[in-house]
Amino acid sequence: AARALEIPAAITCIGFELPPSVDPLPSIRPWDRSSIDELCKSDAAVLKNINTVLQQYSKTPLHHVTDMFSGLPAVLTTFPELDHYGGRTNARYVGPLSALPATAEAEWPLSEGKRIFAYLRPSVPGFEHLLTALQESGASILCVAPGVSEEDARRVTSPRFKVLIHPVSLDKALRHADLAVVYGSGTMSDALLAGVPLLMVPQVVEQLLVAGRIEELGAGLLWRAPRTVENAKATVKKALEDPNLLAAARAFALRHQGFSPEAAVNSVVEVICTLIIMVSYLGWVSAQVTALGLVFHLLSGEAISLSMGMVIGVVSILAYTLFGGMWSVAVTDFIQMIILVVGLSVLAIFAGHQAGGAD
Repeated sequence: AARALEIPAAITCIGFELPPSVDPLPSIRPWDRSSIDELCKSDAAVLKNINTVLQQYSKTPLHHVTDMFSGLPAVLTTFPELDHYGGRTNARYVGPLSALPATAEAEWPLSEGKRIFAYLRPSVPGFEHLLTALQESGASILCVAPGVSEEDARRVTSPRFKVLIHPVSLDKALRHADLAVVYGSGTMSDALLAGVPLLMVPQVVEQLLVAGRIEELGAGLLWRAPRTVENAKATVKKALEDPNLLAAARAFALRHQGFSPEAAVNSVVEVICTLIIMVSYLGWVSAQVTALGLVFHLLSGEAISLSMGMVIGVVSILAYTLFGGMWSVAVTDFIQMIILVVGLSVLAIFAGHQAGGAD
């Protein structure tokens, strides 16, 4: 819609929604073994629909599906290492926004040994088996599980296994954790920022792609099928005991130790405000350019046409802005304001005399 109506636009997302600049587009399903011909057919069908809409608005048709995003500033709320399609050079990474909401802090169960923080939902495939594996791991467990049944909560609750049904402050919970068992990509990022290795149990494709990237980094393990009790126990044990996972997670945290969610939000707002300013500037900048062309036209005794005067004015402005920077713009605006005030004052006096004076 923005391309068809020529509306300034920007892209801000976690990366999953913005496909890589390749042709044809790859399948987002890791298990999909579609051939290049099948992918090309899918792209052709999508491209046909896009160009049909563009044709209705007399716009130039696209050659590739990814052309729809070309030329648009992209601000991705993730890290290059966690981008679903790999790091890209044509995007700005600002980091995740998931850690912003203020929530209550939760106390860990009193117990010696390893600590596991889990953020799960009953909809996660193998949820009950994973609870059993955590219960039998011998670690102290702080499990946040919104929507968990009372039966499941009672079954695993003990002095060293606490089950909560409401979100908690991840900052404190992760600070004391030796392992994080999570399904959401946002929580995965939070755990890595805290230097905590991961056992990942994604339930949708977007989460699966991020989990795959983290596994490639060596900072986490993906719980694969079959999601049985035995498999869950073995995976939890391996994740707790593998020192390489901890080293990779801490290396990630060190690389991004200066990150703050507030700065990420500010970056997104900055892009949105820039677009708004661009739109608001169109009207009065057009008027200024027209007026500048008229000045050159009149001062030259009409030897310079109005359109040529506008071109000269724009080139002059671009030249002093390019070579002088914003300081030149500020100085020029200051001088122009003095001229305007003095000119309007003289004009007011002249108009007063023409009207008969103060009397």
